[in-house]
Amino acid sequence: RAAGIRLGRVHTHADQKGQVSEFEIDELRKNLQMLCAAVMPLGKCMDFVTEDMATMDRELQKWRSDAARYAEKLRVEQDTTATEVEPLRLKLVDLDEQVKEQVRKVNALKAKIERNDKKIHNLLRSVSTH
Repeated sequence: RAAGIRLGRVHTHADQKGQVSEFEIDELRKNLQMLCAAVMPLGKCMDFVTEDMATMDRELQKWRSDAARYAEKLRVEQDTTATEVEPLRLKLVDLDEQVKEQVRKVNALKAKIERNDKKIHNLLRSVSTH
């Protein structure tokens, strides 16, 4: 047998005078009581739905307001950071160029030393052979 409330027509057995029997009235009473018992929690929930919706709406508005406020703070901080970092970035680029220039000079000096070493070596060899 299926559980729950059976909706539909209650099979009535009327006696000769067309009256509904006590059994059918009791069955109807039980079905109504079961229906009320099943619907009562739903009714209580419905009482709080509008209140809950209002609370959730206020909370949503608060979160949206917070999000907008923090987005603006983030934008301000990003602008401030970019402004403060730009001179340092330019200095870093300049220092990188200076390092490259010094490396180039060191490499040129090493090459000159190598050439001079070869000249000295050749001079010493020519002096020792004469």
